[in-house]
Amino acid sequence: MAEIEELEAEIEALEADEDNTILDLHKEANQLEYELGRLETNLEQVAADLEELETRIAERDELEAEREALNEEIESLRTKIERLERGAVEQFNEHMENVLGILEYANLDRIWLERVEREVREGRRKVTRAGFELHVVRTSSSGTTYEDTVDHLSESEREVTGLVFALAGYLTHEVYEDVPFILLDALEAIDSDRIAALVEYLREYTGYLLVALLPEDAAALPDDYERVTEI
Repeated sequence: MAEIEELEAEIEALEADEDNTILDLHKEANQLEYELGRLETNLEQVAADLEELETRIAERDELEAEREALNEEIESLRTKIERLERGAVEQFNEHMENVLGILEYANLDRIWLERVEREVREGRRKVTRAGFELHVVRTSSSGTTYEDTVDHLSESEREVTGLVFALAGYLTHEVYEDVPFILLDALEAIDSDRIAALVEYLREYTGYLLVALLPEDAAALPDDYERVTEI
């Protein structure tokens, strides 16, 4: 009898231990499931972050490519602008020399244009910008050559310089390809003989040249020029 009671007590103890073990295993399983859920959530977040980073990297690559393309376009435009500016200077200087040689202004030897680059401040940056300087060279009555200022040009000399500027731009930008036409007006500051010489010079650079003149100035032109006296 005593042996049976001992066995029953031992069985109850084992059952109690088993219950405690099962409970512990349930607790551990629940904890593991919680940790698993947390890790899965973290994994999803990491995957989302990774996808976002990959998208941003792709966008950065696109932006860098776009920036490079824009820089190349800017450099191309700068080169084109510089080429046009240098071409305009060359055109002006060449035609100014030719025109002054034809018109023979007293003591006016040369008018020439120089392209210069200056460092200027834009906000907090210093940048290089192109500019232009117009030089006037004269010879005094004593034979001394000196550089004068634009302010001292006569009205006639100013008019001629402006016309040559216009011609240089007309040729440099190839305006004649679309507009083969030049109109000259208000030339009264230039004397008749010089107007006739200018018209003769300019007619070589355009398909059509129309000049509005006073009768006394028009009389200096050769008779082979077509005239419109009434409109």
